[in-house]
Amino acid sequence: MSSDNTFPTPPWWRTNPARPTREPLAREPLSRQRIIDAAMTIVDTEGLDALSMRRLGDELGTTASALYAHVADKDNLIELMFDHVLSEVPIPEVDPDDWQKPLEQYCRDALRVMLNHRDLARVTLGRAPFGPNGLPAMENLLALTRAGGLPDRVAAYAVDLLGSYIGATAIICDKYRQPEAGDDEPDRQDLSSQMRGYLEQLPPERFPILVALAHPLTDADGDARFELGLDIILRGLASYAEATAPRSDRR
Repeated sequence: MSSDNTFPTPPWWRTNPARPTREPLAREPLSRQRIIDAAMTIVDTEGLDALSMRRLGDELGTTASALYAHVADKDNLIELMFDHVLSEVPIPEVDPDDWQKPLEQYCRDALRVMLNHRDLARVTLGRAPFGPNGLPAMENLLALTRAGGLPDRVAAYAVDLLGSYIGATAIICDKYRQPEAGDDEPDRQDLSSQMRGYLEQLPPERFPILVALAHPLTDADGDARFELGLDIILRGLASYAEATAPRSDRR
């Protein structure tokens, strides 16, 4: 995680820097980064629902109350973990002549990183990446969208839209690759087959399109679906750039 202190702390990131605490059970001195690393270990091995301040204290060989000298509460910890994960995603270079390819690669890299951390992607929806690692990424992503000639309002929303798409895709992918012990739900391929069979048995005179599109509607190839969705989003964004470019510059 970046140690750059030039970034102001978002006002909703509550901190308790002055709260005194004793750590009689700690084997090593606690630090914010050590707490984040331990929390990531819990999520990576057991999932987000396993993370609690008490469980984290046990992982670190200390008490839950000792953690509050370094993080305000669990929500503050989640913010820090989210920003930590963003440090693993390469920040795209700004290329005014080719703004779409860097955006595509960033989205692929971000999805890969999210999938490396089990279901942590759940915390990304509705959460702004305003930490020391998230801000530089946002700056370059916005620079790319503006380099593509997108109006400011579209450029700004595009970054939020892509983040939501990545997070939602990661959540769905994790759901099907992490079956719980004793879970009787079918895996993704089985569920896809069941859904396809159901759609194909619908009365074609009432649902002709659903029957005809049963296969593409239930395609279980997650990579292909992600790439198609990404292509749809980027083509849509490009249409705004074309609409605002001088007529002589349009293809």
